[in-house]
Amino acid sequence: MKLTAILLLLAMLFAAIVLAGCSNTADDVKQTDTTAGDDVENRAETVAAVKRPNVPEENFNGAEFVILTRGFGVEDPWGVMEVSPESDGGEILNDSVYERNRMVEERCNVTIKQLMNDTPLTLAQRTIQSQDPDVFDAAWPDLFSATTLAQANMLINLNSVKYFDFTREWWDQSSIRDLSIGDKQYIVTGDFSYRTFNASWIYAFNKNLVEKMALDSPYDLVNGGKWTIDKFVEMVKSVSDDVDGNGIMDENDRFGLITEDSGIFGMYIGAENFVVSKDKDNYPMITINTERGITTLEKLFAVMNDRNFVTHTAEAYFRKYPEIWGALVNIFTDDRALLYSIVMYTVKKLRDMESDFGLIPMPKYDERQDKYYTWTSPWISSALILPVTNLEPERAAILMEEMSYQSMITVRPAYYDVSLEGKYTRDTESVEMLNIILGNRVYDLGMIYDWGGVGMLINSMSNAKADNFSSRYESIAERAQTALEKTIDEYKSLN
Repeated sequence: MKLTAILLLLAMLFAAIVLAGCSNTADDVKQTDTTAGDDVENRAETVAAVKRPNVPEENFNGAEFVILTRGFGVEDPWGVMEVSPESDGGEILNDSVYERNRMVEERCNVTIKQLMNDTPLTLAQRTIQSQDPDVFDAAWPDLFSATTLAQANMLINLNSVKYFDFTREWWDQSSIRDLSIGDKQYIVTGDFSYRTFNASWIYAFNKNLVEKMALDSPYDLVNGGKWTIDKFVEMVKSVSDDVDGNGIMDENDRFGLITEDSGIFGMYIGAENFVVSKDKDNYPMITINTERGITTLEKLFAVMNDRNFVTHTAEAYFRKYPEIWGALVNIFTDDRALLYSIVMYTVKKLRDMESDFGLIPMPKYDERQDKYYTWTSPWISSALILPVTNLEPERAAILMEEMSYQSMITVRPAYYDVSLEGKYTRDTESVEMLNIILGNRVYDLGMIYDWGGVGMLINSMSNAKADNFSSRYESIAERAQTALEKTIDEYKSLN
């Protein structure tokens, strides 16, 4: 079977989920996977026949299209070469990006150029304030930076730009729904950014410990709709052990879970809770303090703050290590943790693990919840934005539609096949789980804007091992509501 056919099949499977939106249940996805395997070649042809973007044929006469991105940073690049790798160098994911760019450049007679900067927000602010149209045409920053620029009236409302069609398969429909405010869409993401795939919050689980402790198969739990918070708590408490027998739980012992500040937040979202939701006019309203949300947090804090079962990056014993994240990985790869709360990018750090591991989504609130939700980290995700200094936004729309379409055909399946199935995960079930995880991603404006501290409240409580949510929320509720209303008024006044 040709590799291209396999990649196109994977693209189609993912595209089917994106088109269906968040209405898919785990059972829906599994059924799709089963029936899709019958005729790979025919289904690959179906993907290849996806309708092209409805944009005019344009010749841009070799002009540069400059995209501003984050730089490599100190430690992990998080996929900074997702815009323009230096060459077709033999690594399939980079090669797919290179091929995507080549297709767009040849079709539109344009040169795609990546402008990397270690402080892209500062550069963008300075460029826009100086009204310089020649520095960059578009940017792919993190979501925090994108919203900072939007609030400062430095971005173009993408809904006002001809040729953008955000109903198409290559745009992340959740980002369109969750990141818009009123009739304004300054920020969107989609297949152009594999970095956003890497931002998906998941669990890795240790198969050896599942077998050793005679636990239920996490895969069976997910597929049966029984992977819930209560089941999570039960399993986490069942495996912890003072391995060295010194009466102290530390990095030398075995835990049900290893996590960080965002671990509880990822589970809060997974249980179908949101810091903010939208009203009928698509404006955000604070919903962190619902009865369901409070019950979720009470259950989570009870186990997540108990260091007999869970270890956390905030623990003092990790401070002696020059690299805390490496110390966490070592606990998991040494078979001393059942679950590891991570973003998708971190899976690559497990590729040399001797024991087998699998990937699963965050648990549901209970079995009545109809689907699994995946929180998308705003620190890692890449957003598409257009600065107000862009004098040709329609050209940008044409090129981004074309880039995103080509990404669906090339980059997305390469990400699946190489970064996940081919290198990191070790069974077909994990690929099925990834369909669920990546098909039901959500974004939360409350976390991103952090009105009055409400977005980071859960994270800060996790770091402090606190559990008094109601009193903490009450102390900031008025401030948060005032800040939210101010943002809404600002957006109503923006172009």
